[in-house]
Amino acid sequence: MPMFVWACGSVCVGVVVLVALLGTVLSIQAARHERYVTEKGQPVLGWIVQANAALYQPGESNRPAQVLITFDPAVGDPAAVLAGIAARVAALKGEAPRDPVEAEVARLVNDESYRPYERVLLPAAFTGGPEVYSAHVWVNRELLPAGVLDLPYVRCRAVKDDEQSRVVMVGYEPEDRRPARPF
Repeated sequence: MPMFVWACGSVCVGVVVLVALLGTVLSIQAARHERYVTEKGQPVLGWIVQANAALYQPGESNRPAQVLITFDPAVGDPAAVLAGIAARVAALKGEAPRDPVEAEVARLVNDESYRPYERVLLPAAFTGGPEVYSAHVWVNRELLPAGVLDLPYVRCRAVKDDEQSRVVMVGYEPEDRRPARPF
């Protein structure tokens, strides 16, 4: 019996060490990739389609959000275009799509898994022509002017020619900042 307990204890310690090591390696890789995107990426608006509910309340934790971004130079007013498309995407949540194009977009909004390295081009038939991507971003509360998500967008950086690139939240511009709403 003591040998069995010793063996089980050794296996448990080994698993804990392995998990800690794996977590460290993944954290280093994520930080390296985030630095790459911050340095090489271009500024984009990340128009919020859906975000973790905790981000709308005061708190300490950072959480994910699904956003829409565009690099399309033909889009003169990204805020207006992204706001309209984001409303249409959000309206598909939990609804039965009417056609295959809506079904493709509905799949994105109904899957709430956080996928930091995934950026999906929405069908032109859905966007009306502009190149618009659905992506996930980690929302850092320290970068939120009011400490809560109270704007319909976050400022981001993304690398245009890298489909597997993370979209990284950056600080808001001075014109975005406004006094916090009372709760």
